[in-house]
Amino acid sequence: MTFRVKAVEELPPGVQAPARRALEDWVGRPASVPVVIAKPIEQPKEKPRKYRNQPVVIDGERFDSKLESRRYLELMNLYALGQVLWFQRQPIFRLAPGIKYRADFMVAWSTGEVSIEDCKSSGTRTPVYVMKKKLMAERWPKIEIWEIESVPAGMPHATPLRGEP
Repeated sequence: MTFRVKAVEELPPGVQAPARRALEDWVGRPASVPVVIAKPIEQPKEKPRKYRNQPVVIDGERFDSKLESRRYLELMNLYALGQVLWFQRQPIFRLAPGIKYRADFMVAWSTGEVSIEDCKSSGTRTPVYVMKKKLMAERWPKIEIWEIESVPAGMPHATPLRGEP
């Protein structure tokens, strides 16, 4: 960490003598001459995320939220138990020309069912999402989107919550 000081005397007492010696060795002039030491560059504060989500990286994969990463871990556990045959992250569905819907997961269950899952909080259930969900229902009536509202932290074991009835 660096600080901006106008003179060595502005440094804490225990640091003044070593700083004088270092400056004389480095600059080749007496330490009584004012020297400006660089101030740390202030990084611009990151703008808060729109939905207050916190991105997470697991197994080298980036997830948009903690909820989505926990669901991924849960699906990995269910896959290891044989309840899930396979799952895909971020599948894209073309709803109409120029309109696409990207779900969080597409899961093939050992029962033969295939589910589309989206990790949602109350803030992420936007009018655009609701419209795309309705377009999905019209285009593919046999496919239902499961909205994953919560997955407990720790060892995940939650059952997906069905979307709107």
